[in-house]
Amino acid sequence: VILGLIGLRLKDVFPQITFLNKADAVAAMGVAVIVIFVSIELGVRTVQGLLDHAPKGLDTEIRKAVEAVPGVANCHMVRVRSSGPIMDVDLHVSLAPDLSLEAVHTLTETVETAVRQVSPDAIVTVHPEPLENPVSQEHA
Repeated sequence: VILGLIGLRLKDVFPQITFLNKADAVAAMGVAVIVIFVSIELGVRTVQGLLDHAPKGLDTEIRKAVEAVPGVANCHMVRVRSSGPIMDVDLHVSLAPDLSLEAVHTLTETVETAVRQVSPDAIVTVHPEPLENPVSQEHA
């Protein structure tokens, strides 16, 4: 807008430069392009928020972090979605079937901590499952 106004002022100083007559219109077009670009960007971010969009690859990072926790045989069904600035993370972990309830609880808290290393403000829900066939999983 300022450049358009400067162009109109320069038109009075240099009347032989005819394209300065259109400086205001060109500046208005520039502003319109900027408004359209920003509006599209905000629209895309809004739609992603409504569709529970999460950063690409975050689920893979979380899976790797959880599977690095001692006692976790595997991590699956990882679901990540954003809720404003916070991530909601739901995941399933397979654990040894002979663990006590206290040990499972301790492991799930460790898993939650591992997830928060990747996504600090995450709300984490861990679903522990007994490892169905420990022998076949060890050789897989």
